[in-house]
Parts: sequence; structure tokens; C-alpha cells
Amino acid sequence: MSDTINLNTSIVQQSLWRSTLRQFRRHRLASASLALLVVFILLAVFANVISPYNPNDIDPRAAGVTRGFPQQPSIEHPFGTDDLNRDIFARLLYGMRVSLAVGFLAMFISIGLGVTIGALAGYTGGLLDNILMRLVDIFLSVPSFILFLALNSIFVPSIWTVVLILSAFSWMDVARLVRAEFLAIKEREFVVAAHAVGAAPLRIILVHLLPNALAPVLVAATLAIPAAILSESALSFIGLGVPPPNASLGNLLQDAKAWLTSAWWLWVTPGLVISLTVLAFNFVGDGLRDAFDPTLRR
Repeated sequence: MSDTINLNTSIVQQSLWRSTLRQFRRHRLASASLALLVVFILLAVFANVISPYNPNDIDPRAAGVTRGFPQQPSIEHPFGTDDLNRDIFARLLYGMRVSLAVGFLAMFISIGLGVTIGALAGYTGGLLDNILMRLVDIFLSVPSFILFLALNSIFVPSIWTVVLILSAFSWMDVARLVRAEFLAIKEREFVVAAHAVGAAPLRIILVHLLPNALAPVLVAATLAIPAAILSESALSFIGLGVPPPNASLGNLLQDAKAWLTSAWWLWVTPGLVISLTVLAFNFVGDGLRDAFDPTLRR
């Protein structure tokens, strides 16, 4: 009986995912955004292969020529250089690597934490549900960005510090989404049947409930990454994010703020990459949301 329930559940889930994939492909803007994100991720992963220069190397030979001024884009430096004669293209590639790594790591940690707390609250209900939801309310009431600033000034600045701070205050919405899905799904017939045949609670959560609650989680994950990238960029812009000389998209903008009117290439390229990345993730999230909406399926 238990094997029959699992088989039927698996067949329904496979059919749902195939239908969702077909619907996502129809969303042209989301598909194009996904392709752009793949390109950005490949550029970041293979930055050490693509980059013609070390991002932190200062060219002492150019000091007498540049006299501390950024150099315009040229054949030797397609995106120009900064005031320390560092190649902007190299720093942009490595900055994309750092910012995307921060975004993905913060997303995985926050999604894992949110799914765990939401699943426990939604499945168990009662006193534990009330305690966990009040914890969510407490975290939501905290002005997160001000707390980012305070914590980041207390701890040693590093990529991991930024990741942990961002993920520690971005799991609450996911917890609420998962709890709501569990409350709705746990009363359905296949879950009741799993209880009747004596399935363990952990098996019910992992096999029957969680796969059917993943749709809003995936959409939330695609929106959590650009939110983390923007937060990291803001922290780095004010000098509290990824410490120099390591490049990130945020501290590239921080380095450019002294040259806004005289060296446009210093802020245009990282600003454009941040904007395109955030827009692409948002469009992918829109595509996933529409793909999971059963009213839009044909």
C-alpha cells in the first residue's frame, strides 16, 4: 500500500515538473534572462582563465604616465583602468565571482533555514508553531540593514561575515511560505493515506510534503539572490562589505565614487552588471511564478 502511494505521488510530481518546464520555456523574457545569468556565472567561474591580468596587480610602469589618474578604455585595457592602474575588466570578472558567490551562498543558507523552520511549524502545529512564528515576527520587526551595519562593524570584515549576516536575516519569508504550504497540503488525501499506513513523520515531510511545497520556495530563491547581491553591494559601497583589495561589484562602485564625472567607465560597467543581474533574476522569478501557476497552463 505504501509503495503504491509513493508511486502515484512520484508520477504526479514528474508530470507537474514537465508541465512547469514547458510553461517556463514559453516565457521568452525569463528564458533569455536565464541564458544571460548562465553567461555571467560562466564568466565568474572561469575568471582566472578569461582575465588577462591579476585583478589586484598595480602596474608600476604606468605610474609615470597616468600620474594617479584612471585610464580610458583601450586595446590593452578594454574597460580601462582605475587610479591604481588595475585592469577594470579583470576586477569586474573577479567582482562578479565574489558577488554571485555571496548571493548564492546567502540564498542557500537562508532557504535551508527558512524551509526547516517553516516545515517544523507547519507539520507540528500547536505550541511549537506559535513559538517559531513569534520568532519570525521578532526577526521581521528588526530593521535589518541597520543591524547589518552594526554586526559588520563588530566582526572582522570578510566574505563569510557578509554571507552569514545576510542569510541570518533573510529566511523569515521563506519560513512563512513553507508553513502555509504545509498547512494546506498536510490535510490532503495522499498525506492522510501515508499517515494511515504508518509512514514516519520525517518520511512524510521529505517525500510527501516538501516536494509539493517547493514551487514558492524556488521563486523565493530566485529573488533572494539579487536581494543578497544588492545588500552586499550596498555594504561594500560604504566600506563595510568585502574588504579590499578583493574586488566585488559593490566595492568597484565604491572605488569609482571619487571619479564619477571624470572616469565614467569606472562606475558604468559594475553598475550595468549589477542592474542586469538583478533584472535577470527577477525575470526568472517571474517566469517560475507563472510556470507554477496552474491557471496559466495550457
